[in-house]
Formats: sequence, C-alpha cells, structure tokens
Amino acid sequence: MGNNKFYIGCALWGYKDWVGGLFPPGSKSADFLSLYSRRLTTTEGNTTFYATPRSETVQRWAAETPETFRFCFKLPREVSHAGPLTAQVKTTREFIDRMAPLGERLGPFFLQLPPRLSQRRWPAKCCLTYPRNSRTSPSALPVFAIDARPFSSMPVRARMASTVSGTTIAWL
Repeated sequence: MGNNKFYIGCALWGYKDWVGGLFPPGSKSADFLSLYSRRLTTTEGNTTFYATPRSETVQRWAAETPETFRFCFKLPREVSHAGPLTAQVKTTREFIDRMAPLGERLGPFFLQLPPRLSQRRWPAKCCLTYPRNSRTSPSALPVFAIDARPFSSMPVRARMASTVSGTTIAWL
C-alpha cells in the first residue's frame, strides 16, 4: 500500500445490471469478479460484515484477480457490533488469517463502528492491535480503515489511535 497508487472501484463487484455495459453481454454471475477486476482496481468486500467466507472462496478470489487488484474487506459485525472491541482480538486475527491467501491483493480492512458507540467505550487496547515480531515486515501487517463518524473530533481520534499498535490506520 505504500506504492502511492490510486485505486478505484465500487462497493460490490457483482451487479447484474452491469451486464451489457461494464460486463460483456451474456456474462454469467460466476465471472463477475474476474471481469470486474480487469476494469477496476479495487472493491469493498461488504459481504464479510455479515459472513466470513470459506477458505476455498478466498482462494478462488485470489485466482480470479490480478496481483495488482485490491480488496477492502469489512471486518465481521461480530468484531464491530458485538460488545467490547477488546473481546474481539481473537476473532479479528482469525478473520485476517482467513483472508491471508489473498496476499498483496489485501487492501485495508474496514472497521465500521456502530453509530451509538460512546467514546468512553473505546478500549485502552483494541482488536486492531496486531502482534509484531522480528520476522514481521511492515508490509505484512494489516492496514485498517476506521469509519469513525461517531467520533468526529480530532482529540478523540488521536486517543483512539494511541490504543492501536503494530499496524496502520486511516480514518474515513
């Protein structure tokens, strides 16, 4: 992600009304990701908010997309909406590990915070903390994009950022 490239895409890759426009006439839904990834350079994986894909699915996505393509997956709602973020470290790491076969195709992971999350409930250590060791290169660590609309003030965002270690975050 440090290569200063500009990626452009949509919040989904499979929209049937794109057949005959973005996709050639007669395109089948099974081919949408492959076709999409040849025209655009990124997509938001919104469906992962609702369900974690099977390993076979992640491997298929890797096979169907060029190495230059980037996915921005939403962290599952079990991470963002089911209680304190401190309790979600294991679930977050399991999700990231599931997506690991995508390798360089992984863009930032998107954490959509619930609209009513109080700034007092932001933990001292959160699920976005990622372990770093001597064999971990900075490019191998996940990048997180946080939808922090409930926390629009910069001092609150600075306090939130201070609780995250071993990774890069961006604010949406």
